Amino acid sequence: MQLDRKNRPKIGLIPGGTCNDFARALDLPVEPVEAARILKMSHAEPVDVMRVNDRYGLNFIGVGLIADTSRQIDPLQKESLGSIGYFLATIRQFREADPFDVQIEQDGTIVHDGPVSFLYIGNGAYLGTVPTKLQTQSFNDGFVEVVHSSAIGFPMIRQLLAQQFGLEQASDEWVHLQMNNLIVRLRDTQIIDVDGEHFEANELQIAVLPRELTFLVAGEA
Repeated sequence: MQLDRKNRPKIGLIPGGTCNDFARALDLPVEPVEAARILKMSHAEPVDVMRVNDRYGLNFIGVGLIADTSRQIDPLQKESLGSIGYFLATIRQFREADPFDVQIEQDGTIVHDGPVSFLYIGNGAYLGTVPTKLQTQSFNDGFVEVVHSSAIGFPMIRQLLAQQFGLEQASDEWVHLQMNNLIVRLRDTQIIDVDGEHFEANELQIAVLPRELTFLVAGEA
Protein backbone atom coordinates (compact mmCIF):
# COMPACT_ATOMS: atom_id res chain seq x y z
CA MET A 1 0.00 0.00 0.00
CA GLN A 2 3.00 2.32 0.26
CA LEU A 3 3.58 1.99 -3.50
CA ASP A 4 1.98 4.24 -6.06
CA ARG A 5 -1.14 2.52 -7.31
CA LYS A 6 0.21 2.10 -10.83
CA ASN A 7 3.30 0.33 -9.48
CA ARG A 8 1.50 -2.23 -7.33
CA PRO A 9 1.88 -5.83 -8.53
CA LYS A 10 -0.93 -8.29 -8.91
CA ILE A 11 -0.98 -10.56 -5.86
CA GLY A 12 -1.06 -14.34 -5.91
CA LEU A 13 -2.36 -15.70 -2.61
CA ILE A 14 -1.25 -19.14 -1.38
CA PRO A 15 -3.19 -19.94 1.83
CA GLY A 16 -1.13 -21.13 4.77
CA GLY A 17 -3.23 -20.25 7.81
CA THR A 18 -5.79 -22.03 9.96
CA CYS A 19 -9.01 -20.66 8.46
CA ASN A 20 -7.86 -18.83 5.30
CA ASP A 21 -11.03 -16.73 5.29
CA PHE A 22 -9.93 -14.18 2.71
CA ALA A 23 -8.80 -16.94 0.33
CA ARG A 24 -12.28 -18.43 0.70
CA ALA A 25 -13.82 -15.05 -0.08
CA LEU A 26 -11.81 -14.98 -3.31
CA ASP A 27 -13.02 -18.54 -4.04
CA LEU A 28 -9.45 -19.84 -3.97
CA PRO A 29 -8.58 -23.41 -2.98
CA VAL A 30 -7.36 -23.59 0.61
CA GLU A 31 -4.92 -26.37 -0.31
CA PRO A 32 -1.62 -24.61 -1.12
CA VAL A 33 -0.63 -26.65 -4.19
CA GLU A 34 -4.06 -26.21 -5.76
CA ALA A 35 -3.98 -22.51 -4.96
CA ALA A 36 -0.55 -22.19 -6.60
CA ARG A 37 -1.98 -23.60 -9.83
CA ILE A 38 -4.44 -20.70 -9.90
CA LEU A 39 -1.55 -18.28 -10.33
CA LYS A 40 -0.99 -19.60 -13.85
CA MET A 41 -4.54 -18.68 -14.86
CA SER A 42 -3.88 -14.95 -14.46
CA HIS A 43 -7.52 -13.93 -13.94
CA ALA A 44 -7.34 -10.68 -11.98
CA GLU A 45 -9.91 -9.35 -9.53
CA PRO A 46 -9.79 -5.90 -7.85
CA VAL A 47 -10.27 -5.88 -4.08
CA ASP A 48 -11.19 -3.12 -1.63
CA VAL A 49 -8.79 -2.36 1.22
CA MET A 50 -9.81 -1.19 4.69
CA ARG A 51 -7.63 1.48 6.25
CA VAL A 52 -7.84 1.30 10.05
CA ASN A 53 -6.01 4.25 11.59
CA ASP A 54 -2.45 3.62 10.31
CA ARG A 55 -3.06 -0.06 9.46
CA TYR A 56 -4.62 -1.89 6.54
CA GLY A 57 -6.91 -4.91 6.40
CA LEU A 58 -8.64 -7.04 3.79
CA ASN A 59 -11.09 -9.32 5.58
CA PHE A 60 -12.50 -8.02 8.87
CA ILE A 61 -12.22 -5.81 11.93
CA GLY A 62 -13.52 -7.28 15.18
CA VAL A 63 -14.14 -5.79 18.61
CA GLY A 64 -15.55 -7.54 21.66
CA LEU A 65 -16.57 -11.18 21.29
CA ILE A 66 -14.85 -11.60 17.91
CA ALA A 67 -11.50 -10.21 19.08
CA ASP A 68 -11.70 -12.04 22.40
CA THR A 69 -12.38 -15.37 20.70
CA SER A 70 -9.38 -15.26 18.38
CA ARG A 71 -7.13 -13.98 21.19
CA GLN A 72 -8.20 -16.55 23.80
CA ILE A 73 -8.04 -19.68 21.63
CA ASP A 74 -5.55 -22.24 22.90
CA PRO A 75 -2.59 -22.43 20.43
CA LEU A 76 -2.45 -26.23 20.76
CA GLN A 77 -6.18 -26.49 20.13
CA LYS A 78 -5.83 -24.21 17.12
CA GLU A 79 -3.04 -26.39 15.73
CA SER A 80 -4.89 -29.68 16.25
CA LEU A 81 -8.50 -28.67 15.58
CA GLY A 82 -8.19 -25.80 13.10
CA SER A 83 -11.51 -24.01 12.53
CA ILE A 84 -13.28 -26.25 15.07
CA GLY A 85 -11.01 -24.70 17.68
CA TYR A 86 -12.40 -21.28 16.84
CA PHE A 87 -15.95 -22.61 17.25
CA LEU A 88 -15.16 -24.06 20.69
CA ALA A 89 -13.46 -20.84 21.75
CA THR A 90 -16.54 -18.87 20.63
CA ILE A 91 -18.84 -21.02 22.77
CA ARG A 92 -16.60 -20.40 25.78
CA GLN A 93 -16.61 -16.65 25.16
CA PHE A 94 -20.44 -16.56 24.94
CA ARG A 95 -20.51 -17.30 28.66
CA GLU A 96 -18.01 -14.55 29.48
CA ALA A 97 -18.87 -11.78 27.02
CA ASP A 98 -19.37 -8.36 28.61
CA PRO A 99 -21.07 -5.52 26.71
CA PHE A 100 -18.98 -2.41 26.04
CA ASP A 101 -19.99 1.13 25.08
CA VAL A 102 -19.38 2.19 21.49
CA GLN A 103 -20.25 5.19 19.38
CA ILE A 104 -20.34 4.85 15.59
CA GLU A 105 -20.26 7.93 13.40
CA GLN A 106 -20.65 8.28 9.64
CA ASP A 107 -20.33 11.61 7.81
CA GLY A 108 -20.86 13.57 11.02
CA THR A 109 -23.97 11.60 12.02
CA ILE A 110 -24.04 9.31 15.07
CA VAL A 111 -25.67 6.06 13.91
CA HIS A 112 -25.18 4.18 17.17
CA ASP A 113 -24.34 5.18 20.72
CA GLY A 114 -24.63 2.52 23.42
CA PRO A 115 -23.56 -0.91 24.64
CA VAL A 116 -22.81 -3.83 22.30
CA SER A 117 -21.42 -7.32 22.88
CA PHE A 118 -19.53 -7.39 19.60
CA LEU A 119 -18.75 -5.24 16.59
CA TYR A 120 -17.94 -6.80 13.21
CA ILE A 121 -16.78 -4.75 10.23
CA GLY A 122 -16.34 -7.05 7.25
CA ASN A 123 -14.99 -6.81 3.74
CA GLY A 124 -14.71 -10.56 3.06
CA ALA A 125 -17.44 -13.18 3.29
CA TYR A 126 -16.05 -15.62 5.88
CA LEU A 127 -15.15 -15.50 9.55
CA GLY A 128 -13.52 -18.56 11.12
CA THR A 129 -14.37 -20.52 7.91
CA VAL A 130 -18.08 -19.76 8.49
CA PRO A 131 -19.81 -17.76 5.72
CA THR A 132 -21.27 -14.53 7.06
CA LYS A 133 -24.27 -14.83 4.70
CA LEU A 134 -24.82 -11.09 4.63
CA GLN A 135 -26.74 -10.50 1.42
CA THR A 136 -24.87 -7.31 0.48
CA GLN A 137 -21.40 -8.71 1.22
CA SER A 138 -18.81 -8.00 -1.48
CA PHE A 139 -15.04 -7.49 -1.42
CA ASN A 140 -15.06 -4.89 -4.20
CA ASP A 141 -18.22 -2.77 -3.90
CA GLY A 142 -16.62 0.10 -1.98
CA PHE A 143 -18.46 -0.72 1.25
CA VAL A 144 -17.96 -2.74 4.41
CA GLU A 145 -20.65 -4.58 6.35
CA VAL A 146 -21.04 -3.24 9.88
CA VAL A 147 -22.80 -5.61 12.28
CA HIS A 148 -23.25 -5.17 16.02
CA SER A 149 -25.42 -6.74 18.68
CA SER A 150 -26.29 -5.96 22.27
CA ALA A 151 -27.46 -9.53 22.88
CA ILE A 152 -25.48 -11.89 25.10
CA GLY A 153 -25.79 -15.58 25.90
CA PHE A 154 -28.63 -17.53 24.27
CA PRO A 155 -30.20 -14.53 22.43
CA MET A 156 -26.92 -14.01 20.59
CA ILE A 157 -26.64 -17.71 19.73
CA ARG A 158 -30.22 -17.58 18.42
CA GLN A 159 -29.40 -14.59 16.20
CA LEU A 160 -26.23 -16.20 14.83
CA LEU A 161 -28.08 -19.44 14.04
CA ALA A 162 -30.91 -17.51 12.39
CA GLN A 163 -28.37 -15.76 10.19
CA GLN A 164 -26.65 -18.99 9.19
CA PHE A 165 -29.93 -20.72 8.33
CA GLY A 166 -31.35 -17.72 6.50
CA LEU A 167 -34.20 -17.19 8.99
CA GLU A 168 -35.89 -13.95 9.97
CA GLN A 169 -33.39 -11.82 11.88
CA ALA A 170 -35.49 -8.75 12.71
CA SER A 171 -34.42 -7.65 16.17
CA ASP A 172 -33.65 -4.43 17.97
CA GLU A 173 -30.55 -6.19 19.34
CA TRP A 174 -29.08 -7.03 15.92
CA VAL A 175 -28.05 -4.21 13.57
CA HIS A 176 -26.55 -4.50 10.07
CA LEU A 177 -25.41 -1.44 8.12
CA GLN A 178 -23.31 -0.77 5.01
CA MET A 179 -20.71 2.00 5.24
CA ASN A 180 -17.67 3.27 3.38
CA ASN A 181 -16.23 5.59 6.02
CA LEU A 182 -16.85 5.51 9.76
CA ILE A 183 -15.40 6.46 13.11
CA VAL A 184 -15.68 4.04 16.01
CA ARG A 185 -15.23 5.52 19.50
CA LEU A 186 -14.91 3.21 22.49
CA ARG A 187 -15.46 4.47 26.03
CA ASP A 188 -12.74 2.12 27.29
CA THR A 189 -9.68 0.91 25.42
CA GLN A 190 -10.43 -2.43 23.75
CA ILE A 191 -8.50 -5.18 22.00
CA ILE A 192 -8.99 -4.73 18.25
CA ASP A 193 -8.59 -7.61 15.81
CA VAL A 194 -7.75 -6.77 12.18
CA ASP A 195 -7.35 -9.92 10.10
CA GLY A 196 -6.02 -11.82 13.12
CA GLU A 197 -3.58 -9.13 14.27
CA HIS A 198 -4.34 -7.55 17.65
CA PHE A 199 -3.74 -4.09 19.08
CA GLU A 200 -5.36 -1.78 21.65
CA ALA A 201 -7.30 1.37 20.79
CA ASN A 202 -10.21 3.51 21.91
CA GLU A 203 -10.89 5.08 18.51
CA LEU A 204 -10.85 3.66 15.00
CA GLN A 205 -10.96 5.79 11.87
CA ILE A 206 -11.96 3.39 9.13
CA ALA A 207 -12.02 4.14 5.41
CA VAL A 208 -12.77 1.84 2.50
CA LEU A 209 -10.27 2.28 -0.36
CA PRO A 210 -12.13 0.94 -3.41
CA ARG A 211 -10.41 -1.65 -5.61
CA GLU A 212 -6.95 -0.71 -4.32
CA LEU A 213 -5.29 -4.14 -4.77
CA THR A 214 -5.53 -6.77 -7.47
CA PHE A 215 -5.52 -10.51 -6.74
CA LEU A 216 -5.15 -13.50 -9.03
CA VAL A 217 -8.21 -15.71 -8.66
CA ALA A 218 -9.93 -18.68 -10.25
CA GLY A 219 -11.68 -17.96 -13.52
CA GLU A 220 -11.05 -17.47 -17.19
CA ALA A 221 -8.31 -15.10 -18.24
